[in-house]
Order: sequence, then C-alpha cells, then structure tokens
Amino acid sequence: CFNILSNETNVCSSHGSCVALDTCECTSNYGGQNCTIPPCFGVFVNDSSVCSSHGSCVSLNMCECSSGYGGLNCSIPTCFDMLANETSVCSSHGSCVALDTCECSSNYYGANCSLTSCFDQPSLGSMVCSSHGSC
Repeated sequence: CFNILSNETNVCSSHGSCVALDTCECTSNYGGQNCTIPPCFGVFVNDSSVCSSHGSCVSLNMCECSSGYGGLNCSIPTCFDMLANETSVCSSHGSCVALDTCECSSNYYGANCSLTSCFDQPSLGSMVCSSHGSC
C-alpha cells in the first residue's frame, strides 16, 4: 500500500490494514486514502463542521478552538471572555446565547446584563422612582 509492504507496522499510517494494492481499510478512528485523517468527536478533520465549525482538529479528539469559543468540541460561546456555561456569565443576570450576546433576565439590561431597571426605567436614569428616590 503506497510503497509500504502490507505486513509492516507503518502500513496505512499505522491506522489501518492494507486490503489490496494501494487500498487501506482504516480503523474507526481514522479516514482518508492512507488513514491519515483523524476525527474529532466523530467528525473528520477535513469536514467543515469539525469542532462545531469554531475551531480546528489538531489530533484525535483534540480541538483547538477559535477565539470566542471553548469546550471540548468548541461548541460553547463566550460572552465577554467568559464561557456561556459559567455561573457568573452575563453578570449572573442572564444567559450567553451567542458570541458576546447576553439575553438578560427581567429588570436587567446592558451588553452583559450589569445594569438594572425599576418599573421599566433605567436605574441610572433621571426618571427612576419618579425622581424621588433611587433604584
């Protein structure tokens, strides 16, 4: 197979068996003509959806995530440098639904849900509590 004898240990890149002239049968963990393409979590490195389309597969089941994403498979977005599954994301007053996009709980607003509102008035606004108090 590809100029390597079928009984040698490095045939098919050591990830398969030579079953005919230049024809490798790869183990379940590798693909490609000579078994050189590793997968990351079931998706081969040459597939555009590898690592959730937010990173690259650097070795078997090892993703290197693009900026703004994390997790084993790069499927978790970050909001302001914090992973979406962290409890303090979006100031603990919302959910990170996409890269740097928080969906705030009621009575909270702002890019990272750090600002409050009282009776639909921004807490820092001049009309809060009818201008006779603070929120």
